Amino acid sequence: MTWIGAALIGVPGLLAAGLSLYLLALAFAAFRRPRADAHNATMRSRLAVLVPAHNEEQLIARCVESLRSQSYPRHLYRIVVVADNCTDATAVAALNAGAEVMARHDLSAQGKGRALRWSMDRLLTSDPDLDAVVVVDADSIADPDLLSSLAACFEAGHEVVQGEYLVLAEDGSLRTRLGELAFLLFHRVRLSGRAALGMPASLVGNGMLFGRSTLLAHPWAAYTSVEDLEYSLNLREAGVRPAYAAHARVRGPMAPGYRAGSGQRVRWEGGRLYLARTRILRLVKAAASRRDPSLLDAAVDLAVPPLAAFALIDVAGLGLAAAASALRIAPGWVVATWAFAIVALAGFVLIGLRAGRAPLYLYLALLEVPRFLVWKLVAYARIVGGFDPSSWERTHRKSGGAPAPVEVAGVRIDPLDMDGALAQIQEAIGSSRLLQVTTINLDFLVRAQTNSELRGAFRRSGLNLPDGTPVLWLGRLLGKPVPERVAGADLVPLLARQAAASGSRIFLLGGEQGAAAAAAARLQADHPGLRITGCLEPPRADLDDMDNEGMLAAIREAGADILLVAFGHPKQDLWIDRNRERLPVSVAIGVGCAFDLLAGRQRRAPWWMQKIGLEWLHRLREEPVRLAGRYTTDLGWLPVLTAKVLYQRILARPVSQA
Repeated sequence: MTWIGAALIGVPGLLAAGLSLYLLALAFAAFRRPRADAHNATMRSRLAVLVPAHNEEQLIARCVESLRSQSYPRHLYRIVVVADNCTDATAVAALNAGAEVMARHDLSAQGKGRALRWSMDRLLTSDPDLDAVVVVDADSIADPDLLSSLAACFEAGHEVVQGEYLVLAEDGSLRTRLGELAFLLFHRVRLSGRAALGMPASLVGNGMLFGRSTLLAHPWAAYTSVEDLEYSLNLREAGVRPAYAAHARVRGPMAPGYRAGSGQRVRWEGGRLYLARTRILRLVKAAASRRDPSLLDAAVDLAVPPLAAFALIDVAGLGLAAAASALRIAPGWVVATWAFAIVALAGFVLIGLRAGRAPLYLYLALLEVPRFLVWKLVAYARIVGGFDPSSWERTHRKSGGAPAPVEVAGVRIDPLDMDGALAQIQEAIGSSRLLQVTTINLDFLVRAQTNSELRGAFRRSGLNLPDGTPVLWLGRLLGKPVPERVAGADLVPLLARQAAASGSRIFLLGGEQGAAAAAAARLQADHPGLRITGCLEPPRADLDDMDNEGMLAAIREAGADILLVAFGHPKQDLWIDRNRERLPVSVAIGVGCAFDLLAGRQRRAPWWMQKIGLEWLHRLREEPVRLAGRYTTDLGWLPVLTAKVLYQRILARPVSQA
């Protein structure tokens, strides 16, 4: 019986160990990060940036704006949005943002693959001078050097190029951060490792370049739910080796929540499983008949399961091997093979995070793995229950339109998440009407109870974002949940990244002892291409004694779009409100201590303290003299505010009819 157990349990264990070892080798190889070569490009290739879009009215303008703000010469590329079977205003939004639009209406042939083939055929026929086509998803934001880096690789002789596709950091949820981790491991570590070892890249569907000659010789003919992977395999079988451009970066959002992401996960992993079943043996046979080891490499890479599936397989295999060994129906070495597979897979994750220069919060996201694996089991059950690889399902988006405001203890709160806040701020850029943004925490609520001018400022403010766990709690107590905390310290870096992509200009006002200049230097180092057109640290003075004329003149001369004001609350928010009619910017935001945090003069609370609402405790430990009195007052007011909210909820309850 032991030889049967060895065959049935040990051979799969050896296969799992070999695939885990392959991933581990890629993680080590990824430490050799490809260098940027965009500056070596002659920048002469004519590109068409193709943006397939189905009902993307909410996000298409953001994508087009990031593409219009590229470092690549504007006269050398077109932005073409394919409004694919749209029933909303995607086409109008794209035109207004400055893109060309191709409208496709064919309900019998839905999906991204069909839209790509249709639009590529028309582009290649109508524009004989076109050198290459770049594909960018409609929900994404392209980094400023995306096209330059792709073109540099293309002009170096690579006909097909894959950029780096990462996740937009839209919120602080563990699920989103775990998704960010997975994208980093697959789209940076695996592709970097393969590039370092001289292996071709796999296409991942976003940030891709295809030379004209390749598209003419091998037209897009991939229509499964994983059209990018399918076309990758088609190209590999045709002898085309896609290259990886590590510095051609594009970022896209995760589906909001487990439920929304379920359909997307079934589509991706079901499609990948279908291709693995139908193409691995074909690749192995082709590798043997052509004596081409590159095709064998493609088969091995396709055989690697998604990380979650791989982990579940390894754990199940180890348990089965241990039971079989204990019952003496399999030799002891089968346990070692599965144990090695688990250790090597864990090594790939941890070493890969280090090689991919992952921030600390991504390591903490591993705490979400048990819950994620349970969710994945449900998704795999759906795949096993029946999956159509030709099916197409649009990725879920957050519902459009601004949600109704929530009034908490007399202060309006706009229940937006980080993504919604950034979208509304971006939408306001260029408007002649000021959008004032405040980030409301418990101290703001407390001060508003006794300061009528501050209450008026909050009423006139365009966005009052929930910055503080007590605000979330009070919203839930009211029965109108606020989705998440939108902290000013988190908003500023993300806003800077968005501004770098769109070309918006920022002015920093406030801070002391060079904090604004240091914060500006940090933001520009973190976000190349960011335009900070001015910094000003006025001398400390009461609100009524400040040199308003001098500050307004400096802001006006800088020609900024966004003004970040760090005077501290309530001074910064009252100053913006008092000068709202004269401020020559589209957006003004009170950002509190954000300059000091960026300058490294204050430390942010550890991520886990932020997550469970204990950031105030960290700040109290850091600045006990300044904050002890404020926090004592705020905590004293908290029962009063709670009572107000409960009374507000009772009044809002409908009266039953007899």
